[in-house]
Amino acid sequence: MVKCSESIKSFQCVSPRKAVHRLMTTTAVALLLAAMTTMAFAQNGNLPVYTSPIDITSYHVQLHAAAPDRNTGQMVDVAIPVGLLGPKMNQIVSSPLGAQMDQYWAVTPDPKTGRTPKAEACSEIVSQIQTQVKSASSVSAYDVACNLASTGRVLLQQTGSTLTLAYLLTNNSIGFNITTPATCRAGHGTPFCPNDPRITATFATEIVTTVRAVGVCQLFGEAGTVSTQSVTIDGNHNLAGAVATLADNLFLGHQVHVVERAIENTEKQVPLPLDAAFKELRDSDGCTGKNVLISQTLKEFSDFETTVDARPGIVFHMIHPAISVPVVQVPDAGAAPQPTFTRPMIATSRPTVQVGTPLEINGRFFPLGLNSITNMLPVTINHGGSCFGGGTDLQWGLPSGPMHNQHLQGTGTAQAVCANAFSATPLTPATAYQFRARDCDSITCSLWSKPVRGVTAKVNTDGGKVVLTLDGVTTLGTGTITPQGTFDASVTVPANVTPGPHKVRAANSTAVAEAALGITGATAGGRKASLMMVAVLNGELGCPNHQITSTQTDATFMLFGTGFQAGVVNVRLDTPTGLAVGNATAQGDGSFCQKMIGVPGNQAGSHKLVAVQNGSVQAQFPVTFVVASVIR
Repeated sequence: MVKCSESIKSFQCVSPRKAVHRLMTTTAVALLLAAMTTMAFAQNGNLPVYTSPIDITSYHVQLHAAAPDRNTGQMVDVAIPVGLLGPKMNQIVSSPLGAQMDQYWAVTPDPKTGRTPKAEACSEIVSQIQTQVKSASSVSAYDVACNLASTGRVLLQQTGSTLTLAYLLTNNSIGFNITTPATCRAGHGTPFCPNDPRITATFATEIVTTVRAVGVCQLFGEAGTVSTQSVTIDGNHNLAGAVATLADNLFLGHQVHVVERAIENTEKQVPLPLDAAFKELRDSDGCTGKNVLISQTLKEFSDFETTVDARPGIVFHMIHPAISVPVVQVPDAGAAPQPTFTRPMIATSRPTVQVGTPLEINGRFFPLGLNSITNMLPVTINHGGSCFGGGTDLQWGLPSGPMHNQHLQGTGTAQAVCANAFSATPLTPATAYQFRARDCDSITCSLWSKPVRGVTAKVNTDGGKVVLTLDGVTTLGTGTITPQGTFDASVTVPANVTPGPHKVRAANSTAVAEAALGITGATAGGRKASLMMVAVLNGELGCPNHQITSTQTDATFMLFGTGFQAGVVNVRLDTPTGLAVGNATAQGDGSFCQKMIGVPGNQAGSHKLVAVQNGSVQAQFPVTFVVASVIR
C-alpha cells in the first residue's frame, strides 16, 4: 500500500478535476507499448493481483506468447507471431517504465514546439499565474519562476484486466512576487514601504491513465486525469494590518485554487491520440484479418491475461490453450468374430423383384477380416481441435518393435490440415500393430493419444469374396466382405428366371447365408395389387423380406407395395377418405418401397391400411398400432 505522504493513499485519495494534457497521459501508454519485449513465462499459478497501488517505477513492460510444449505439455514461452507488431510496437526500450516516463517528460522535445512537456508546462504556468492573480484582485504578479520535477514515480493499481497507471511528480514549486498598494517593488523597499511579498507554492502532480487489456487485439487506453496534492504556501510577506489581510485573502486563503487553476489551464495543448500505439495494433493486418495467416495464428492464442511481478514487470500474456487429443480408430480383423449366437445374415432391399431389374443385397455378421487386403490397416483419426499451419503426427508399428513416424496433412484448403485417414501398409497378415496420433498447429501439439491396437486380416482362399446365387444355382454376382464383416452388392435378376418364391444365397468358404425373395414376371399389368409392412434391421436397406403386422404409434414405418400402376399411391387409414398415412410412387414394375409418417397415439388399435390409386381402393392390409411401452 502506498502511504499518503503526498496525500495519496490510493488513486481515490484525490478528486479528478478535468481531462488533462493528453500528451502527458500518452506517456504512460506510448512507453508502455514501446517497452514490450520477451521474457520467460511465469509458472506460478498464484501471481499477485495488485488491487492497491504499488510503485512500478523500476518495472519493465512486456508482451509474451505462451503455449504448451510440443512434447511435455508444460507451458513455455514461444515467439510472438512474425509480422504482428508494427513500427510503434517494435520500438523496444529496455529501460524501466519510470525512466521512459522521465525521458519523455523532461528530455525529449515535442517535434511541434521544440520544447519538452516539462518546459512547455512551466511556460504555461508562468502565464497562468499572472492571469489568475490579476483576475483575483487589482494586484499583479511578477518574477514568476517555475521549478517542476524532472523525475517521477510510476504507480499501478490492477483490477482484473484493467490497469490504472499514475505518473507522480513531487516537489514541484512556483515562486512569484505580488504588488500591493502598501508595498514597493522588490529591491526598492523602505521602512515605510516594504518590499512586495514573494509567494512560493510547492505541490505534487499526479497524471493518471487507464489501460484495458482484454486481448492482444483489444488493448485500449482511456483518457487521463490530473490532480494536485499537498499544496503548501510559503508567504514571506512581513506585512501588517490591512495589507496582511489583503495578502491572506488573496493567497493564504485561496492559494490552492490559484495553483490548481494554473496547472489545469496549463494542460490544454493539442494532444496526440491517447491510444495511438494500441490502435496501430488493433488496425494491423493480423487483428483485422487482412493477413489470414497471422489472424488465424492469433485465434489460436484464445486466452489472454495480465500479470504483475517485480522481476518480469507488467506482462501481457497471449496464451495458447492445449489442443485436444485426437481419437484414433483401427479395425481389429483378428478380434473374436460376432457372438456365437449370431450367424451370417443377408437381406434384400425388397421382398419381391421383377425379372430383369436391379436388386440390392447387404450382408452382416460374416467372419471378420476375410477381405483380400491382408497387408493393410485403415486408420481413422477424429479431431477436437485445429491443425492450422501444422498437421497430424502418426506413430505406428509392432507393439515390441520400432515405431514409424509420419506427418500427415488432410485435404481441403491449404491450412485445413488435420488428417482424417491413413492406410498403414505393407503389413504382415494376421499380425497386431499399434497406432497413436497427435494434432499440431504452427505453434504447438496436443498430447499423444493412447495407443490403439489393430490386427491385419488372415489370408483367405476366397480373398474375402462372397458368391451371390439364386437358389444356389443361378449366379447373380459377387460381393466383398469388409474388415467389419459386412458387404453391399447390387445385382440384376436374370430375365429368364421363373417367377415365384426363391432364395438368395451368399457363400464364402467359411460362411453361408440365405434370404427369401419373391420374383415376378416382366410385366406388372393384370397382377393384383398388394401391401406389406416390413421391419428393417440394423444394417439393412430398403424394404427387406421381414413382414410384420403391427407397429408403434407416433413412429414411422416402411411399407412395400406391388401390382400397382405406375404413379402416385395414397395410403390412408381404414377408408379411402380416412387419416392420411403417407404417399408413395409406384415404379414401372408396379412396386414401391416407402417410409410412412405413422399415426398418432389416439389411433392405437386394429386398423386397415388402404391403398388408393386413381380414386379407387387397390389394396388393403390389416395392421395393429400399439402405444410404446416405457420401461422404468
